[in-house]
Amino acid sequence: MNTPIRTTPKRQVADEWALVLTSENLDSEIHKEGNGYELSVRNWDAERAIAVLELYDNENPPAPLEDVEAHHPAALNSALAVMGTLAIFFFLTSERDSAPQWFERGSANADRILLGETWRTVTALTLHADLSHILGNLFAGSVFLFFAGRTLGPGLALFLAVLAGAGGNFVNAFAHGTNHISVGASTSVFGAIGLLGGRGAVHRARRGAHGHRRMAPIAASLALVAMLGTGSSADLGAHVFGLLMGAALGAAAALSFRQHPPSWVQWTLAASTFLAVAYAWKVALS
Repeated sequence: MNTPIRTTPKRQVADEWALVLTSENLDSEIHKEGNGYELSVRNWDAERAIAVLELYDNENPPAPLEDVEAHHPAALNSALAVMGTLAIFFFLTSERDSAPQWFERGSANADRILLGETWRTVTALTLHADLSHILGNLFAGSVFLFFAGRTLGPGLALFLAVLAGAGGNFVNAFAHGTNHISVGASTSVFGAIGLLGGRGAVHRARRGAHGHRRMAPIAASLALVAMLGTGSSADLGAHVFGLLMGAALGAAAALSFRQHPPSWVQWTLAASTFLAVAYAWKVALS
């Protein structure tokens, strides 16, 4: 004879409970009951099974109400607007007559950055070598900036992604030392991936996850670097440093904000980011 010990409307939850019991060498059965699922064990195992599941609940508490992830409604429009601006800038800077000046003054030239031309860490994010380069970054950027904007808010996500990209370019220049030049928004794209990973790790920690469960978002971010950022022409160093910067900033943002910052903060951060990029180019071309 079996004794029912728990019911749930979700089959996935019942399966999770059964797996926990199996790990403790306790047999269980799941039956469909009305609109839910009933978990039962043998009569003589009921007391121990209940204790095991209670211990599991204590180690994996649900997210507190204020920490439930909400999706920002402006994330998609914001991501598309940023990528549209980047596309327009590509066509402006790819004109045959003016292109050399843009790349000479704005690329992430490691020698020049280490000599104090730090604006290059920002301006390089807006330059792309050819059409395939910009198209790849437009696609990946729109996807990951959208997801980062959903969880952090679009203004904060943009600000942190650009900051991660600039920081990644600077550390990359320091790592190479000399004779290294790079361009492209991919450092910020991987910064956005890092934002998701860092925030996800903090979010899971708040929910009581431990060990590999807590670090799963970071592992997923590194896997994306392996899949998307290791091509023959890719700047792997910039991608990795951008991602690590993003992960640190994402974790800091998650620790600082339980919910999206208000709209005025989002708009202020977005405007400040565009103004910072414009100012970097003003310095570069002066």
